[in-house]
Amino acid sequence: MSELPQQIQDWLGKVVVIDEAEVAVERGLFENFCSAVEDGNPLYWDEQQARELLGDDTATVLSPPGMLSAYNRPHPWNPERGDKPKNRPLELHFRVKDTLELPRGIVANQSYEFGVPVQPGDRIRAEQSLREVSEEKTNKLGTGRNWTIDVTYKNQRDEVVGIESVSFFGYDR
Repeated sequence: MSELPQQIQDWLGKVVVIDEAEVAVERGLFENFCSAVEDGNPLYWDEQQARELLGDDTATVLSPPGMLSAYNRPHPWNPERGDKPKNRPLELHFRVKDTLELPRGIVANQSYEFGVPVQPGDRIRAEQSLREVSEEKTNKLGTGRNWTIDVTYKNQRDEVVGIESVSFFGYDR
């Protein structure tokens, strides 16, 4: 299995999975998050202070960057779709794992880069692309490969609000 399957080669550098948010960004959702983690940043709570801090008379409160991936988690059920979401969170990871026939996988590294702020009413789209796949290697976990997936989050204006890069090690014992 040392040669990279053609399907994986075809995915490299391309958007493979696109997830459209089922819900719009809503202030109540991120206020619950901020309350749970005790984050009192006025950008998330107070419109007047947000306007002053951002220097923009039309600004509103912003969603915390830590909520970014939450807006693309599908509901377990909705009336339009039925009982199962089209994609799992980080669907591309599971497709890579299945194509490489590697039953186990762990996150080795994760990083974020943020773009324009996320505001109430935004609809977030997540575009998953496969950046790289390593040669086969063996370590204490087993034999497998590393790969990195970039998830580019965009709002309804097609502006990049963030990029999440996740590196995995998929393996078999």
